[in-house]
Amino acid sequence: MLMQKRRIIEFKNSKIQKQNTCSFKEHLDIIKKEMLFLFNKHHLAKDVKFLRKMAINIKQLHYDAKNAKKTAEWKHQAKEIEHFLSTPIGAPFVSSLTLTQASDSFSQQNPKESDLSILLEDFAKYGQHYATQLLRALILVKKRS
Repeated sequence: MLMQKRRIIEFKNSKIQKQNTCSFKEHLDIIKKEMLFLFNKHHLAKDVKFLRKMAINIKQLHYDAKNAKKTAEWKHQAKEIEHFLSTPIGAPFVSSLTLTQASDSFSQQNPKESDLSILLEDFAKYGQHYATQLLRALILVKKRS
């Protein structure tokens, strides 16, 4: 008599993708909250601790967006986030650097005069008036079924 054994197979890839989308959503929320906080407290653009935290979070969000593009549910949103982070900012102010580039070079520069500090200063300056335009990519929209 043959005994039948049931095996439950769970693919690692699906677990990893679930973790990546959770991380993507968490870092997206963190960046959005930090930006809104920056709009209210302009001096944070020169605060070394805040800048270091933003540099790390921007890098992490960029990484998470690249991974989240692999899931159908977050593909569109992840592409927008990646574009927002890796494209120079246009209106209401013009920059030649991207947030990702500024975050990457942050550790090699004087924090208070870094590219990230300059970009975030501009964000803080225009943020109260142009928050919707500046943060449009950070608004989380789930794909409709």
